[in-house]
Amino acid sequence: GLDILKGVLIALVVAGHLLRGGLGDHFARYAIYSFHMPLFIAVSGYMVRKESLLAHSWNRQIVRDFWRMLLPWLIAFLAYKTYFIGFGSETLTVKSAVRGVLYPWYHLWFIPALFIMRLALRPIIASPRRLGIAIGLAGAFTLTWFSFQQGITGEIALPAGLKPDEFPTWLKGFAVLTGDKRLYTYFFFFLLGVA
Repeated sequence: GLDILKGVLIALVVAGHLLRGGLGDHFARYAIYSFHMPLFIAVSGYMVRKESLLAHSWNRQIVRDFWRMLLPWLIAFLAYKTYFIGFGSETLTVKSAVRGVLYPWYHLWFIPALFIMRLALRPIIASPRRLGIAIGLAGAFTLTWFSFQQGITGEIALPAGLKPDEFPTWLKGFAVLTGDKRLYTYFFFFLLGVA
């Protein structure tokens, strides 16, 4: 059942990371990336015990999730940071530390994203109506912001006539400050799993 699905998804994550090149270079990588993380996030939402989440105060949830999720993530983050500083590819500055948190390394994005999603879920699961509204809003947000942020930062091509360098500087800054889009654009799939 669910354990087999989780195992298959983990294997697909590994397979997707082992394939070299971009999404357009490998059909297998493109196929894997088209569904594996949204499904993995949905399974994470499905596994949330709503009653347990609501049984504790927000402060208790934050403390509990910090010890269970964020502290191990912070240790991994510091290990990566130390490694890259030690080999001279980075310097330790406030800017580089903030960038590392807003744009986690390759595979370190999942834990902060899950932490944020769990916090945002609390007020939503209090009523089925709120959950339905949240799913609709999160879906619309995911589609628009994902495209908007990638277009402004130059990660994808914009419709004809629009160029990233034509956007106002404050808007580009806002897009950069919002951090790695995976920290919040997968929330829609998380909510689908919760539903």
